[in-house]
Amino acid sequence: MNSINNLKIGVRLTGFFFIVVVLTAAGFIYTLNATQTIKKQIDAIYKVHLVSIDYLLQSDRDAYQSSISISQLMSNGINENADKMEKHLKAVNENFAQVKERFGVFEKVSTVSKKSENAKYISQFHDSYDKVESLTQQIVDLIKGKNIEGAQEIYFGLYEVQFELMRGAMDIFTEITQKEADEAYNASQKLSRNIFVNAIIVVLLIILLISVGAILLTRSITVPVSSAVNLLDKISNGDLAGSVSAELADRKDEIGLLMNSMSVMIGNISNIVQTIKSNSGQIASASLQLNGTSQQLSQGANEQAASVEEVSATMEQISSNIAQNSDNARQTEKISEASAKGIEKIGIAAKESLTSIDTISQKITIINDIAFQTNILALNAAVEAARAGEHGKGFAVVAAEVRKLAERSKIAADEIISLSQRSVDVTREAGVLMEKLLPEVSKTARLVQEISAASLEQSNGTGQVNNAIQQLNTITQQNAASSEELASSSEELASMAENLLNIISFFKLRDEKQQITKKKTTTKTATVNKQNANTPIKSKGYMINFNENSASDDQFHRY
Repeated sequence: MNSINNLKIGVRLTGFFFIVVVLTAAGFIYTLNATQTIKKQIDAIYKVHLVSIDYLLQSDRDAYQSSISISQLMSNGINENADKMEKHLKAVNENFAQVKERFGVFEKVSTVSKKSENAKYISQFHDSYDKVESLTQQIVDLIKGKNIEGAQEIYFGLYEVQFELMRGAMDIFTEITQKEADEAYNASQKLSRNIFVNAIIVVLLIILLISVGAILLTRSITVPVSSAVNLLDKISNGDLAGSVSAELADRKDEIGLLMNSMSVMIGNISNIVQTIKSNSGQIASASLQLNGTSQQLSQGANEQAASVEEVSATMEQISSNIAQNSDNARQTEKISEASAKGIEKIGIAAKESLTSIDTISQKITIINDIAFQTNILALNAAVEAARAGEHGKGFAVVAAEVRKLAERSKIAADEIISLSQRSVDVTREAGVLMEKLLPEVSKTARLVQEISAASLEQSNGTGQVNNAIQQLNTITQQNAASSEELASSSEELASMAENLLNIISFFKLRDEKQQITKKKTTTKTATVNKQNANTPIKSKGYMINFNENSASDDQFHRY
C-alpha cells in the first residue's frame, strides 16, 4: 500500500483506468469468443445437421416418388397411353437418380456419414440402392413388355425388401443426424447458459475489481485530503497547534508534497504569529514607556515654559529698570556738568570776591545782592543735588552750606564790614574747597557717563538675552506641544499594539500557555510603567533673587 501511495496521483489514475480498460477488453474478448463458439455450433446445427436432414428427407421423398411412379405404371390402362407411360417412366428415373444425388450431397455435408461406426449404413444404402435400381429396371422392362403380373411380383417381392433397406438406411441417418442436432442444440444451450453465467461472473468480477480499485484509489486520495481539509479548517479557525502525520509527510506523491508544504506553511505562520505576538507585546510596553516619558517631557516642558515666561518677565523688568537707570544717569550727567560749571563759576566768583573784598566792605548793598543771589544759587544747587539723588548728596551738603552762608551773609549784612576780613578768609577757604570739589564733580560726571554707557550696554545685553529667552520660550512651547503629540501618538501606538495582540490572539500556537504567561508578565510590566508614566515629575526649578547682596556689588561706588 505504501508503494502505491508513493506513486503520483496521475500515475495511479492512469494505471487504474488502464486496468479497467484491460479488464473490460478481457471481458469483451471472452464474450466475443463465446459468441463465436455459439455461432459455430448454430452454424453446425443449421449447415450440417439440418441441411443433412433436409437432403435425407429429399432423398427419401424422391425414393418414395419413384416407388409411387412404378406403382402407377402398374395400374390398368397406363400402359395403353404412351404419353402417360412416358411421363411416369421419366418420373421414376429422375426421382430415383435424385435419391443417389441428394444422398451423395448428404454424405459430403454430414459429419455422421464420415464416422466409422456409420459406414455399414452407408454400405447398406448403396447396396440396396444398386439392387433397387436393378429391380426397378426389371420392373420397367416387364411393364414395357406388358407383363404386369411379373412386374408386380418383383415390386411387391424383392423390390419392396431392398427399397425398405435403402429407406431404412436413410431413416437411420436421419435419426442419427436428428439426435446429433439435438445434442448440438442442447450443447449450444448449455454453452449459452455457461457463457451467460461466466459473462455475469466476469462482469461482476470486473465490477468488483473496479470497485475495490476505485475504493482504494479514492481512499488513497480522499483520506489524506480530508486530513488536509481538517488541518486547514483548524488553521482557518486560528488553531496552529495541529501537525501533519509522519505517514502522510513521508508519501512521495502530490499528497506528500501538499502535506510537507502545509507543514512548512504552519511552521512559517506559527513563527510569524509568534514574532508578531512578541513584537506586539514589546511595542505595547515600549509605547507605554514612551507615553510615560513623553508625558514627563511634556510636564517638564510646560514647567520650563512657565519658568522661561517668568524669567522673560523678570528680564523685561530688569531691562526696564536698566533703561530707567540709564535715563537717570544721563540726567545726572547733565546735572553734574551743570554743577561743575556752577562750581567753576563759584571758584571764579570766589577769586573775584578775594580781589573785590575791599569793595564789598564798602558796597554793602552789593554784598546783600550777592548774598541774595548766592541764596538763590544755593537753592538751585540743592534742587539739583536732590535730583542727583545718592550721587548728589555731597553736592547737596555744599549747596546747603552755601545757602547757610548766604543766609548768614544776609543776616549779618550789617556785620560785613566788621567781618570782611573774616569773609576774605572764608572766601579763600571756599575757593580752596571749590578747587578740590571741581575735580570730584568732574570725576562724578565721568563716572556718570561710564554708568550711562554701561547701562546702555546692559540694556542692549538684556534685550539680546530677552530675545534669546523669547526664542527659548517658543522652542520650549514647541517642545511641550511635540511632547503632547508624542504622548498622544504613543497612546495610539499602544492601542494599535493592543488591537494587534487581540487580533493575533485568534491564532493558537503549541506553546500558547507559555505565551499567555509571557503576555501577563508583559502586561503587568506595562501597567507599572504606565503608572510611573502618569506620575508627575517634581522639578526643583530655579529662583532668581534680585534683592540679595553679592560680593561683586562692592566693586561699584556709592555717591
